[in-house]
Amino acid sequence: VGAAAVPDRDPPLGRHRHGRGRRAAQRRDLPALSRFQAPRGHAHRPDPQARACAWVDLGPKRPPVDFDTTTPAPPNGPIPLFPLPGVFLFPHQVLPLHIFEQRYRDMVKDLLDGPGRFVIASPQIGEREAPGRPPAVVPVGGLGEILRHEQLPDGRFMIWVLGLARVHIEEVDSPHLYRQVECLPFMETEVPEPQSEDLTRQLRTAAAARLKEPLPLPDSTPPGLLADLLMQTLQAPRTFVERAFSEPDVAARARLALQAAEEHPDLDDEDDPFEATDPE
Repeated sequence: VGAAAVPDRDPPLGRHRHGRGRRAAQRRDLPALSRFQAPRGHAHRPDPQARACAWVDLGPKRPPVDFDTTTPAPPNGPIPLFPLPGVFLFPHQVLPLHIFEQRYRDMVKDLLDGPGRFVIASPQIGEREAPGRPPAVVPVGGLGEILRHEQLPDGRFMIWVLGLARVHIEEVDSPHLYRQVECLPFMETEVPEPQSEDLTRQLRTAAAARLKEPLPLPDSTPPGLLADLLMQTLQAPRTFVERAFSEPDVAARARLALQAAEEHPDLDDEDDPFEATDPE
């Protein structure tokens, strides 16, 4: 699929996609959530159809910050699609990728000349690429933007992608070797006020119990973001994560995350399949 695991290390002295240095995440006033996303969970384990995508520590500890929860408008016109089996790019997640397949190297080069936005979507379970028939993907994907990149001497790329929003996607014809999609808004139903406080408390408690460091999130953090964070710390089955990721009702999504937290206990560090993972 053109991407492999990134070693668990600080990012290199790479550059922002337009060559303006490497402080993009800090300019957005976002904490590096990847530091707190322990690389656990079936949704991000090596898939039979793919190499793994792991997490790295993106920066020093910082105090809690307020999140801009405004959902960006979907792009006008087609943008690249990067299909990654079993990978779901959540809003505010930072996902590092090692890009080695030529068509996706070309995709990254094209992205660096523009806004740097593309969609990561998981192929539907059971779908495999065949000549002339690319695998169908889940119709809800993660809109992301390249925060930093480093081009290696042999032409491969290391990129760090920030999740911006969920989007509905419709595939369109592409003049490139990589696929393209049109993005439509993902309309969410917010948690009713009487439920919000209790759900937020439960989500924060469940997520904190699975993280190695305290949550760097303010009390005003919305339950949708907490539910997403909790899902990323669990070893839930891929089908369960796909269901939660695609759920537009935030309260229902939060309850799914809490259900998964009860049904899928944490892994011990020594059993973590992502520890010291290298590309095959």
